[in-house]
Order: sequence, then structure tokens, then C-alpha cells
Amino acid sequence: MLENKGGFMQTFNLNQIKDNELLETFSSIVKNEREATALLILHLSEIDKRGLYAKEGFSSLFSYCVEKFRFSEEAAYRRIQAARLSRKFPEILGLLEEGKINLTTINLISPHLTVDNKDQLLKEIQLKSKRGVEKIIASHFPPSDHGKDMIRRLPQVTFASEGSLPDLKAAVSHMAPMPEGV
Repeated sequence: MLENKGGFMQTFNLNQIKDNELLETFSSIVKNEREATALLILHLSEIDKRGLYAKEGFSSLFSYCVEKFRFSEEAAYRRIQAARLSRKFPEILGLLEEGKINLTTINLISPHLTVDNKDQLLKEIQLKSKRGVEKIIASHFPPSDHGKDMIRRLPQVTFASEGSLPDLKAAVSHMAPMPEGV
């Protein structure tokens, strides 16, 4: 259907194709894309494992994908994360190829997937939307209070006379020290 002439993609006129043929062709293309994505992730995983990006002159797998193959930064990140997770859990490649999960789903579950929960979690997230996967993750892994914003009262600074400038050193010395990690 697509021809590459002089570096530009040119499409045939799809108006000539019957509806059912167009839908069948589209389904076939989607299936091929899923297979190709799973195969790309598998190759990317092996390239990462062997460090072949360095032999190609790149400092990281990320720069290899972005600079050499012109992936967007987000596309490179998602594929690299999927490749690394697939080394630990190869079954995600089959789910990806079958269209039961996608790269967004893989990226959402990546920080939470363990050997102990993989069977249950992978079963629950199949065929779910991004929002559905986020709800499943939230139900299994509620957010902690760690890192919650803290509001604290600053000391009130009084001035000796109206119109005078504050003594900044004195004002700072009255402030409580900031807690670690803030």
C-alpha cells in the first residue's frame, strides 16, 4: 500500500477500497505493528544487555534510540523501560504482541511489578485503559504520605519603627531549620 519514492511516503487512494477490505487491511496492519513492537522491544533488550549502543559510539541506550533512530524522547523512554522489564518478565512480550497490554501499561506497572505479584497484576491489567490500570495500581499500592507537602508557619518579624528596613540576619536566625529532604 505504501511506496517510498525519493524519501517521501506516498499512499494509494484509499477511496477506491471497499469498506470491509479497508477494515481487514487495517486490522492486519495493527497486528503487524504489535508484533513489530514486541520484536523491537526484544531486540532493544538484547542491545542493552550487551551494551552494543556503546560500541556504536553512544553514551546510553537512550541517546542511541533518540539520536540514531530519531525516536522521540518519550518513545525511547517507554521502549527502553519495556525492554528492561521484559528481561525480568519475558511474558510481557507475549501480552504486548497480543495487544493485551501496551507500552503505556508497561510503564505504569514497571515500578510495582515483582516476582511475587506478577501473575495477579499482569492478569488484572490486561485489556485495561490507562485510567483502569492507574486504578488497579492505586488499589494495590496506595500512595504513601512520604514526600507530602508540608506547610509551616514562618516567624513574624517586627520592626523597631515604621518605615525601617528589617534586620535580615535577625529574621533568619528566628526561623526554624528546614526538615531533611525538603
